[in-house]
Amino acid sequence: MATFGRYSISRRRLLSTAATGGVGVMAAALIGCASTASKPTAPPAATAAAASGPAQAKQPKPGGIMKTSITADLETLDRYKGSAGRGWGTATNLVGSRLLRFESGQDGKPASGKIVVDMAQSWEQPDAQTLVFKLRSNAKFDARPPTNGRVANADDVVESWKRFENEAAERPNLSNKVNKQAPILGFEAVDPMTVRVKLAFPDALALSGIAGTGSIWIQPVEGMKGQFDQTKEMRMTGPFYLDQWRYGVGGTFKKNPNWFGGPAKPYVDQVNVAVIPDIAQA
Repeated sequence: MATFGRYSISRRRLLSTAATGGVGVMAAALIGCASTASKPTAPPAATAAAASGPAQAKQPKPGGIMKTSITADLETLDRYKGSAGRGWGTATNLVGSRLLRFESGQDGKPASGKIVVDMAQSWEQPDAQTLVFKLRSNAKFDARPPTNGRVANADDVVESWKRFENEAAERPNLSNKVNKQAPILGFEAVDPMTVRVKLAFPDALALSGIAGTGSIWIQPVEGMKGQFDQTKEMRMTGPFYLDQWRYGVGGTFKKNPNWFGGPAKPYVDQVNVAVIPDIAQA
């Protein structure tokens, strides 16, 4: 893709598109990966010889419950109606999927920063201002009516973009309609499992923007049409599904048996998230 020297990038946008920090690390741990941003210190002399041998990767033991907390309660369970960042980093990473994501660290190695597929199966760039995404055939929504475990399709992606562009707090980072320095003109369905993204100009940050946590989380059209209340239910295609949420208290997320990244992952069966505003208490 072309460089972005032809126009200025705001510090806010640059930071938001690269935001893969704390919540990404936690999400990596949940699906059986490890990530670290610091270089390990040298081992004591007495243990240096033992440590110098070949590293033995530990085999994960599946099952169990992970407990974590957030400092701010969710204002609503609808991702596009809540304020940016208020508890959403944890909840949406557990339940949701984007077209792309940043690769997690694994086997004791730090995250690479590489962009990889999430709900998309593949992507290509036929020209400098067009991106084409092929969707997975096994990314399924919640098994309960009205989604009934159906496979996510191009209509879900396009309608999710429209909601993002009109309602999301992060929309100025990606939508050219909102911000003329942002790259994306729109999403369109080529066929039921193919989405085309048109850019206003060649942009080296477009893919990282789509992969970032402040990007387009794919929701089912049933929710956007009011067939269920998205302020009270979260139904996406991520590694967990929301079992219950109590405002001011927290929620329970259970392993999604139909997740496209499974069936072995995620390794834990359940995540309990508590709302604890006091960091010292957490």
